This record gives sequence, structure tokens and C-alpha cells, in this order.
Amino acid sequence: MDYYDERYAPVGQTMLFENERIRIWEILLEPGERHPTHHHLLPYLVLAVEGDQNKMEWEDGRLTTSYEPPGFFIYREAGSVHDLTNVGNKRYWSRLIEFKTPDAMGIPDSDHKELLIDTNQGEWRAKTLPGLAEMRLWGNQATGASISLVKFDKGSGIPDQHRHASNQFMYCLAGQYEYSQSGMILRPGNFYWNPKGNVHGPTKALQDSVLLEIYDGPHYPEKPSWYKDDRDAK
Repeated sequence: MDYYDERYAPVGQTMLFENERIRIWEILLEPGERHPTHHHLLPYLVLAVEGDQNKMEWEDGRLTTSYEPPGFFIYREAGSVHDLTNVGNKRYWSRLIEFKTPDAMGIPDSDHKELLIDTNQGEWRAKTLPGLAEMRLWGNQATGASISLVKFDKGSGIPDQHRHASNQFMYCLAGQYEYSQSGMILRPGNFYWNPKGNVHGPTKALQDSVLLEIYDGPHYPEKPSWYKDDRDAK
């Protein structure tokens, strides 16, 4: 099943990634620009990278507005049909993550509901690696999949080469974050995919950096030596 209703526009403008469990879209709307009516056949999460005020016209004729500043994060169930118009004064730029399998969501059927997280009010948890903190936004204990914001102080980073037990996705929101071996530097607006099992690192934050980090399964095959707390590797 391709999870696409041909009667409507796609749920996003550009597909950035897809595997058997998730699909990641980009949406970019200048002030006054509209994304056509689309049908969400899958539950999904939206993260606003840039934004202000949006308006949605729903299939039943309802009009709703939402304030979606940078860091706005919302989960919605499948089934909705609506358009999206940027009615603010700033560019709207977001990532939309569709969950193609129930185990990818990690939310029991009885608990399905919208979830709004204001990351501006969220609490950062310091990890045992100096200069690194995490704000967990969503997680699935059964599969190990997760979505988090991670923050690196300038000069901090992951000290050694390593590999992950699942696909890792990073989206840079602020700063500059370098993968020392390859010389690759993530800057605001850069999207990074590190395939399962690929060896990469070490890393270093060239500036204070904030990144959206997504795993579609467990983080590591085993706890890395640089973490003292088991939670840091999950």
C-alpha cells in the first residue's frame, strides 16, 4: 500500500526519506502561499522549523488557525482532510513525519489523540557526556524508535567513531555540527541521514548547536563507553 489518496495533493511538497516504517516530508510556504487540500491516511508528527500563523480549511468546511513558531511540535491521528495556508508574516518551514506501521508510533490504540509539545517550555536533560543535553519528544519502548531535540555546547561532541543499530536522521536547527572524519558540517536547514550500521564520527560542535534527532529503532548495538547512564544510549 502506498498510503496516498490520488484525489488530493500529497501531504507534503518534497519527500526527504522513506522506509518500511516512516516517511519524512518537507513543507515550505512563503507568506500567503497555500498547500492544496490533502488527505492524511497515516498518523503523523509535524515540527515547525520556521513559522508564524497558519490557517487550515477542513473537509467539513471548518476554518482553524494555529500559531506554529520554530519548535512547534504536534501529533495528529490519521483521517483528516484539509489544506494549509501561511497567513503569517514569516516563511513557514516544517518537517512532517508519517508513521506507516503501528509499532513505529509507539502509542497504544486506546490512547490515540492529538499531542502538542511546546519545546520552548520543555526541559533539557543533561547527559553524562559533558556539553550534551536532550529533550525527548516521543519514544517507543518496544522498538527503541525515538524523536528528540539534542543540544551540544560549543566544543563538545561524540569522542569516538561509532555505529547505530537503526537509521539515524539529524536536522540542524541552529549552530554548526561537524563530523570530523568526513569533514561534513551540519548547518541550519541541513538534513542528515546516517544508515543503520554505518561507522561515523567523531563529532564536534563548532558552535552551540541544536539538532532534531530521529531513530527508527534502537540507538546503539551496545552502550557506548562515553555514557555512564543507560538512558543516554536509548
